[in-house]
Amino acid sequence: METICILGAGTYGSYLANAISKKFPQSIIKLVEVGDSKTKNEEKAGFLSFVKSGFYDGIKKGRYFGLGGTSARWAGQLLFFSENDCPGDKRMQVIKHANIHYKDQVLRHFFKKIPDLKDYEIKKGLFFKQGIWLKFSQRNFFTYFKIKAKQNVQIIKDTRIVRLNVDNSRLVSVSIKNGSKHEDLKADKFYLTCGAFESLRLLGVSGIYNLEKTTLGFRDRISMRGFTVLGTKTKIFDADFQHKIVNNSLLTSRIIGDVSGSSFYMKAIFNGQFAIWRQFKNIFSSKNSFSVRELLKGLASIHHVFPFAFNYLYHKKLYVYKTWEIFVDIELDENDNKISLSKETDKFGELGLDIYFNIPDSTKEKIKKAKAIVRDILIQNNLKYKETDDTIGIDNLRDTLHPYNLYNSQKELTFEETFNPVSNLFVLHTGILSRVGGINPTATLLCLIEKHVTEDLIPGN
Repeated sequence: METICILGAGTYGSYLANAISKKFPQSIIKLVEVGDSKTKNEEKAGFLSFVKSGFYDGIKKGRYFGLGGTSARWAGQLLFFSENDCPGDKRMQVIKHANIHYKDQVLRHFFKKIPDLKDYEIKKGLFFKQGIWLKFSQRNFFTYFKIKAKQNVQIIKDTRIVRLNVDNSRLVSVSIKNGSKHEDLKADKFYLTCGAFESLRLLGVSGIYNLEKTTLGFRDRISMRGFTVLGTKTKIFDADFQHKIVNNSLLTSRIIGDVSGSSFYMKAIFNGQFAIWRQFKNIFSSKNSFSVRELLKGLASIHHVFPFAFNYLYHKKLYVYKTWEIFVDIELDENDNKISLSKETDKFGELGLDIYFNIPDSTKEKIKKAKAIVRDILIQNNLKYKETDDTIGIDNLRDTLHPYNLYNSQKELTFEETFNPVSNLFVLHTGILSRVGGINPTATLLCLIEKHVTEDLIPGN
């Protein structure tokens, strides 16, 4: 009987535990998590990081700990790669093919009838892609897949992973601690699923990678608020950007393009000024605290509640309140960003992380060009708009909390070698991707999990 150890009970750890448990019910799965049922951010969980250069939100605001991890907080949007994404990039072929072949298998976990997600060229150099925002009850994967109830899953919570112990290119154990209790946990296979930054930190302190050298040139896409569309018209070319309701989930749309080798996309944000809708979302998502004051401010727009409900329940569409926003996001260019171990220790006595993240001037120029392409799209489709000034927009560029290319200096490695750096160790976080194209990359690795469990995982091998 094989023992499998999953290090981290977040998005990928929970999904993986469910997949392995279902296919191999005789296996013993040990699921290790630093937190418990209450989701905590970096500070409250006791982890430590410092932004030493530039501005970076991806670590402070982008990672959460607890049973379900970031999946308990993320927007829950499923988007997948196709052949339209990152054309000609050989390093992306494995993950693209996994997405193409296993997309429906992922969606089948959440929908009785698989939604038809469109992905096609809308105009030369631009393509249209749909994704789906899961309803609130499906977003915490630990809860949704009922991991706690699985008889062959042993949940080891409130436990910090300290070190990966490698001998002769094989991971023999992981050192863990719970308060003053220290032990080495052994297994036949290990999966590192505790988030991009913590996974890299562990690989660094364990001597598997030189953290600073490996991450030199790491990236995160950047985003700017580009336009306010004046009015409720949402059709662009032959595509309607108004969100559709599918089993209480939201079908979303975007247009993706390329500027000199960097993928960009335009996304729509609706009802940002509709205070009642914002507070309704806060009740369920817990992303922001519910505010009675803000809700009372929104009473002036209470007459929009009926058409909102009518659209939702009858037309199965998300109501568009007065105007809507367009954001433009783009991949980062080559850079000298890096991550290194801090000299300071966190509450567990473990070394923290130092982050160096700057946006190259070349990327600032590229996002201006991407914005110009979006502007032309709006003009061609007779949409009235108000534009964010380029200077203001550039001053407010922010990362999108999706770090990638964290193994930039390991370009000689194949995708498979990055995913499987030690014979019985597999690494699952979006940082193993060399590109993110024009999508939220989270669901792309769900397809990789399906491929791995279906094709590669054979007990005893």
